[in-house]
Amino acid sequence: MKSKERIPAWILMLTAAAVLVGCSAALFRDYGTILPSSDITGTFERYEFDRDLNYYFSGPEVYPNAILGLKKTFALEAGLWKPVDPEPEVMRRFVSDMQSRALLNNEFLHGFVIRDPEGRPIGIWYSILSARTSVRVKADGTVAIPPPPIRDDDRRWRMGNIPSSR
Repeated sequence: MKSKERIPAWILMLTAAAVLVGCSAALFRDYGTILPSSDITGTFERYEFDRDLNYYFSGPEVYPNAILGLKKTFALEAGLWKPVDPEPEVMRRFVSDMQSRALLNNEFLHGFVIRDPEGRPIGIWYSILSARTSVRVKADGTVAIPPPPIRDDDRRWRMGNIPSSR
């Protein structure tokens, strides 16, 4: 008798799991991915700009938290990203400042490729590995990429406690 009572519980659990998986797929169908790429790391470390991308940074101009390059065919959702002047000297300064800051915290910078929900590359990203975010491509072609969260050491350098590399 007890085994017959458990069957409906298992059916209910499987049904609930199927509903959750279905809802998750529907909720996240517009989301892309950010995947590590040694090629992109090298691109940033050589201070190269791709003229087909618009560049942005998050955080302060000294020690940015992340640099984002997005294909010009997409619009970045308005928010906390600031545009980067596409000049090699600007990229050199940003990357050098980010490297100095990463060394102070015993961290390493990585390059990432940003892909749309279908897996097509739409941009690039450069930050420490723990700087997490998401990528959502909206129906109108606008891309929502929240900047990485403010880190505890951000508050220290804002107060002038970490020297600038300049």
